[in-house]
Amino acid sequence: MGSNKYRSSNEIVFLVLKSCLRPMKKTHISYYANLNSFQLTKYLKMLLDNGFLTTTKDNKLVTTHRGMLLVERLEKVFELYEDPEGEGGTLSDVRSVLKSIIDDVGYELYENYTIRGLSGVLHVFNYVLKLNPPVVVAIGGPTSNDIENTNKILSFIVQVIDVNGYGVYISMSKLNKRLKATLNMLLQDEVKRRVKVIDGSLSLEALKEDLYTALCDIPLLVK
Repeated sequence: MGSNKYRSSNEIVFLVLKSCLRPMKKTHISYYANLNSFQLTKYLKMLLDNGFLTTTKDNKLVTTHRGMLLVERLEKVFELYEDPEGEGGTLSDVRSVLKSIIDDVGYELYENYTIRGLSGVLHVFNYVLKLNPPVVVAIGGPTSNDIENTNKILSFIVQVIDVNGYGVYISMSKLNKRLKATLNMLLQDEVKRRVKVIDGSLSLEALKEDLYTALCDIPLLVK
């Protein structure tokens, strides 16, 4: 994603819908999508009017099935973009590396797979290994700053916990020392054991090594 000043409407719609994959208050949506009050009102009205969002009984907002389909389609569009500052490949390259590793280790991979969480909310993951518990994988597109990247990672972790699974998050934005320190401070040991965060901006060779290690380690934890 580009800087806030130059973000497209599609990028903002994507962030709002992603933030509402579980019921969310307006203030949290504003923080996650980095929107001011005027922008938030404008986009929420448009998404509600077109059936991409709905309101819960406790006045929170949640993405509808129609909204989830839009999220999936926008993700496919964003996967065509390159990270202009990264040393690694495109999102398409990362997907190819992931699929290659899955084939090598003999797992069955499901793409854009929906799982109902313990909360009753439906979560759409980029990829799922149907183990018991499930192992889910998300590829996070480039972000404009550490706060946005941290929020995306934390949102993924919440979804992993809700489906009682294990997860691998591939960040296409560089995981610098400050971001790693923030995550290390916020996350408990049990969460760190269940969710692996990988730097997708590294070279494809380094990414392949890190991803292979993560995917081979997690199934051992769930057996």
